[in-house]
Amino acid sequence: MFSSCDTTYVGIEENQKINIVSVFPNPTKDKIEITATKKIIAIELYDIRGVQLLTTTEQVIDISTLPKGMYLLKILFNENISYQKILKE
Repeated sequence: MFSSCDTTYVGIEENQKINIVSVFPNPTKDKIEITATKKIIAIELYDIRGVQLLTTTEQVIDISTLPKGMYLLKILFNENISYQKILKE
């Protein structure tokens, strides 16, 4: 028999909400779109060697001129940073 219980979160402030980040389509051939539940301050794109290719505040990025391969998005928020891998076909 199961009984109900309260959930306690340790290490997370009560007023701090989870930030959900989406990057699509992934893999892509031309454009990617970034959405988040919190306000995006900046987006940085890096190649696999760690070379920064661009910095933007736009949430739709055209990568059609880049060669095929793996890229890394660094998405900056007020409170944190999210890293997302992108595959360019």
